[in-house]
Amino acid sequence: MRTLTLVLSSLFLCSTATATEIGGTLSLELSNLHNGDTNWDLFSGRAGMPGRGLRGGVRIGDHLSVEASWQRVRRGATVSVGGVNDYTTYDYDYDYDYDYDSEQATGSFQSAWFSDHIGIGPRLTHGFFDVIYPYAGIEGTLLRGVIKIDDDPNSKSNDGQLTGSGSGLGATALGGIELRTPTAAGGLQAALFIDAGYAIVQTLDFGDLGTMQPGGFVLHGGVGARF
Repeated sequence: MRTLTLVLSSLFLCSTATATEIGGTLSLELSNLHNGDTNWDLFSGRAGMPGRGLRGGVRIGDHLSVEASWQRVRRGATVSVGGVNDYTTYDYDYDYDYDYDSEQATGSFQSAWFSDHIGIGPRLTHGFFDVIYPYAGIEGTLLRGVIKIDDDPNSKSNDGQLTGSGSGLGATALGGIELRTPTAAGGLQAALFIDAGYAIVQTLDFGDLGTMQPGGFVLHGGVGARF
């Protein structure tokens, strides 16, 4: 406990922020991570993993903050196996209660993908006119995915359902810009941001269901509040 106290005290003394400058942020975020793996075609007709979630941060210096994020991705498709050019995908969020014509299920199966993307890392920001704030940062990331292959989409569990999960670590480098409202009397600001970068993720191993290698161009955007 004493060692932890010394470390935290050292970080506090090294920070250039005053007591009134230390603050935080909380935002709603949309994201899209490129996935060019051919296995991704089982879940989406587009080479992207769109997600939505939250981002929060704590400022520990005049220009330095630590940001953490979480995004959830849900995709699904009905895959036909009866012949050539018989494959179709849908970009709706997969739902086991989705109602469809049972005759359409002949020679097809339902695929579903769920994943959580968690990131944390430092960010450098520099403001202009108290409104425009360009920034750059890096994040260590964890991506955990779950695959479900189901021959009966009307049931949440049946003998024909196949499931698998896999996790991978990675890193993301990004740069962007944030627009803030002028500081109010209480120090609260509204913020709008967008950034882009590149992500590298380990191969996710789903056992008998194969592997997945997401990674590449990544885009984030959202709105939130700074306090």
